[in-house]
Amino acid sequence: MSFTPPLGPRRLVRESVPIAITLSVWQVAALVLSRSGTDDALRLAGLAMAGLYALVRGVTLCAHLDVDATPRALADVLRENGWVLVGAGGWFLLVQALGWGLRVAPWIDWVRELVVVDLAAFVLNWTGVGAVVLYAVAVGSARVRADPATTD
Repeated sequence: MSFTPPLGPRRLVRESVPIAITLSVWQVAALVLSRSGTDDALRLAGLAMAGLYALVRGVTLCAHLDVDATPRALADVLRENGWVLVGAGGWFLLVQALGWGLRVAPWIDWVRELVVVDLAAFVLNWTGVGAVVLYAVAVGSARVRADPATTD
């Protein structure tokens, strides 16, 4: 019997796009207002908004997920985490691709100095984290709802 994740990688990517948008809005605000000394607070506010979005969306999704029991076998746990990594990992891979692209294209040295590169890396990395939080909350809550007595 193969393991199928309750929230597949494509759906996880789709569900995490609003996290990226939320983080982007607050990062741009931090960039625009960076001289006022509020940029760190705005970045933190963006993380709070994106994190709470992931929590609330995860709770909302849990009612619509068809879940099996929590995987206990090592192979099933690894499969589930692998599927989550496929869905959330795209955001992390984009950061790696951005960094790789900047290293192999010497004619765009000036781009490395742009704050936009740091902004994009911040947004992409934290969107990946938000996608993992969303999955954990959605699937974990659905599993608790399906069998709240499972504690062994």
